Amino acid sequence: MEEISNTEIKKIIENQKKINIAQKKYYHEKLKDNQEYKAKARERSRQWYIKNNKKKKEKYEKNKEVTNAKQLYLYHKNKGQSNKFVNKYPEKYEMLISKGFVKD
Repeated sequence: MEEISNTEIKKIIENQKKINIAQKKYYHEKLKDNQEYKAKARERSRQWYIKNNKKKKEKYEKNKEVTNAKQLYLYHKNKGQSNKFVNKYPEKYEMLISKGFVKD
């Protein structure tokens, strides 16, 4: 694989930024208010939801405990009671440390 210089990397990034700006401008000026585009986008979205509904549910079930622990930790942290969380839920605290959400 060939090496890419810093100037080439900067040029690629700038080109990508220009493309992104052009795409946003095109969307806001042409597509945003187009009823046909809206209908197609809604149908695409509906089909995606039907296809991936079970995947979302599986992901939620898989991460349920971690999400619950994160929410509890953030609740206690925002109240300034993070020590209370550590004492009350040591197993959840250890899980958050192992996942990298909290640094000991």
